[in-house]
Amino acid sequence: MSEDQTPIPPYDPTVKPHKRRPRYRGTHPRRFEEKYKELNPHRYAETIEKIKASGKTPAGSHRSIMVAEILEVLAPKPGETAVDATLGYGGHTHEILPRLLPGGRLLGLDADPIELPKTEARLRSLGFGPEVFTAHRSNFAGLPQVLAQAELAGADVILADLGVSSMQIDDPTRGFSVKLDGPLDMRMNPHRSQSAAELLQRLRPEALAELLVENSDEPHATTLAPLLA
Repeated sequence: MSEDQTPIPPYDPTVKPHKRRPRYRGTHPRRFEEKYKELNPHRYAETIEKIKASGKTPAGSHRSIMVAEILEVLAPKPGETAVDATLGYGGHTHEILPRLLPGGRLLGLDADPIELPKTEARLRSLGFGPEVFTAHRSNFAGLPQVLAQAELAGADVILADLGVSSMQIDDPTRGFSVKLDGPLDMRMNPHRSQSAAELLQRLRPEALAELLVENSDEPHATTLAPLLA
């Protein structure tokens, strides 16, 4: 062996070979699962900020609306107890929590078992410990039970921003959007009840039309129902 050659180390079966990170297919991936930069924002802060600066919402995240107005109306103060009955991505909670300190606390409720742990971890990473913030997997209708479990008679501040968030809409496996192919699910908690596809299989057209009118004020319900049921 010449002097300028580096000796090859012996094979070690305990050493795992280096694995390259997944790459985008082209410059503009369409598949939700391939948007790794947007799905791991803590690792790609610069990319996420560029997306936000362009007026868009990064896939898998959510931008809370009317934050300043909500803070003005609710006016959370140090020492108070607050409830975010629809925690979601945690944007409103993130702004309310500092205003409750010192001495205050916030209870965050969300029915989504997929997104709730992510939001809890995100808020923990920002320094909000369990003495200040607790997450509860519950629909907003379960607030009385959550308060009772926390041995609280009530709360000083309650926020309920009802609806669906970008995280559910962006993920085609949740079935909330027709933007991308995916199963017709539409359940906030995919482990409970039946999917939208299962519901459509058993509903009669007239029952579906009534459902569309009562839940979404759909003006063309009687026309659409026979096409869907």
